Amino acid sequence: HSGVSRSGLLNLSGGRLLLPSKATENAAEGFPYFGMLRESKDMGETWEYRGRIIQDPVAHFSEPAIHITPKGRIIVLYRCHPEGTLGAAKFLALVYSDDGGNTWSQWEKTSIEGSPGHMLKLKDGRIFVTVGTRWEGQMGCMARVLDEEASNINSSPSIVIRSDSESRDCGYPWAIELNDGKVLVAYYYHYADGNRGVEASILEES
Repeated sequence: HSGVSRSGLLNLSGGRLLLPSKATENAAEGFPYFGMLRESKDMGETWEYRGRIIQDPVAHFSEPAIHITPKGRIIVLYRCHPEGTLGAAKFLALVYSDDGGNTWSQWEKTSIEGSPGHMLKLKDGRIFVTVGTRWEGQMGCMARVLDEEASNINSSPSIVIRSDSESRDCGYPWAIELNDGKVLVAYYYHYADGNRGVEASILEES
């Protein structure tokens, strides 16, 4: 059971694509999932398995987001359930590569709570990170604005986008930058009548 992805791929030069995803050796029970990487050198015509990039004996990793910084560091944020069950606390776990995806760092916990994450490169080079949130008092989604190398990933203040979903069944944000520099964040929401819908918020710097 392998290859499940969520937040897109990384388009590098020369037709090279990198696609992070999740996989498991335990198809019957699922957990724990590890993070894997596939690479295409011909714009997606063919794919090669490049190996594991994040794993742990207990923690579960899934739904990655990938980004490359101006200095060439490839960063991937994985949804992480540290106790290996979906009901446990979750946060975004970080791994990175400084050699084009050949080798990867040890994974580390970030201070970004919730899941899954999405990364958008803004026109000025900064990184706009969104994340779904599903705890009491904050059922919706949040964001952080990082510098272009993501060095402040654990210190950048959180921005509340929405917090008023009627259920934890919400989130999965995805962001784009509009022509006027504002950022549109789409997500799904749960209403009091039990229905769900896709909504969006537009953010701008004050």
